[in-house]
Amino acid sequence: MRNEIGPWSDSEIEVFGLLASAGPMARSEIVRSSGFSKATVQNTVDRLVTRRVVEAGGAAVEIKPGPRPMLYRATPSAAFGVGVEIHRSGVAAEVLAVGNGALARVSRPAQRHPEQTDVVDAIGAACAQAGVRGADAAAVVVSVSGGVNPQTGALLSWDLPEWHDDDLVSGLGAALPVPVELENETNLWATAESELGGMAQSADFMLLTLSSETGVGGALVLDGAVRRGRVGLAGELGYLPLSPNSPRGELRSLLERDALCALATDHGHDADDIVAVVRAAAGAEHDPLLAELATRIAHALSAVLVTVDPGRFVLAGDLGLAGGDALAAAVRERLRPVFSSLRIDPPEVTVSALPDQPVRRGLAAMVQRRLREFVLQQHNPPTQAIHPNSRGRRSS
Repeated sequence: MRNEIGPWSDSEIEVFGLLASAGPMARSEIVRSSGFSKATVQNTVDRLVTRRVVEAGGAAVEIKPGPRPMLYRATPSAAFGVGVEIHRSGVAAEVLAVGNGALARVSRPAQRHPEQTDVVDAIGAACAQAGVRGADAAAVVVSVSGGVNPQTGALLSWDLPEWHDDDLVSGLGAALPVPVELENETNLWATAESELGGMAQSADFMLLTLSSETGVGGALVLDGAVRRGRVGLAGELGYLPLSPNSPRGELRSLLERDALCALATDHGHDADDIVAVVRAAAGAEHDPLLAELATRIAHALSAVLVTVDPGRFVLAGDLGLAGGDALAAAVRERLRPVFSSLRIDPPEVTVSALPDQPVRRGLAAMVQRRLREFVLQQHNPPTQAIHPNSRGRRSS
């Protein structure tokens, strides 16, 4: 419900974004985090409560004697959205309220592959479980394993060939009476890494995912925002040509499951469980399989170094995590020759700090970002331009 009490002030935008992303918080915490004076914070919080987008959420637990300060949070009923994960094996839908955790989560397995009805049914079931109407959702964000054109929302590639990109884009848009946004899984992992993981203090980094199921993926983060490029190909290192005359074509032919299984077999390993093979190689000393894997990865990353020069590389995916610190160190050593003539060290190469459901966490972060933007627009006269604060800015 819109509460017309005039345009939002800069302090209202900042404090609402702070509470929606990091709340609940006491007024004293808001003062420390925002840099505003006590008087400004008090007046700002009061105005946000009047707008009904912020509410008192209980009292803080205090060790020292005396009255406990009141905590404030974004009002959960101000907006809700749905995050949807589509996998080969099924669909999961999660309903999230602005500034709050999940209200409900529903998973729908698929015997062959998920279809449009599976997605719509999962969203409907999650909304019913949460006690909300799907038609009232402020945003629906869908994670997919293929690349997404940022201009049109269409898929560049898709892990489920029977479900064409047109079916996904137009079909979901027609079936759901709310805005539907597609996002690549690797970009979501990078979003989670940037907002919740080890890259929270790094404005520029490149995330490379090596998956035993979906192959090679990449995401480029510059100035704290995921860069998608003109048609969504930014960071997609799997399409990097190996050489003009290479019979193997693109880099993904060296780093996807079949190629790594063949590499494992060449080095005398049983390739039934390629993740376990890479993990074992990382734990051995001077393992030739790990050395070859590091060389292939470094070939891809060197192309990024001489074009974008990010501050850090992050290895992700089940194979990247299996290689761990040993693989990261080996990759960095193979990047060193790129900088040898400049007499400077190569950038850091690290392993993702988010092994637990990173795509789901990135999806939730993106839904929350859209909900903050929605509340700012819904509760503000359209004549004033809203600029989301740095915690909720829209990626380019």
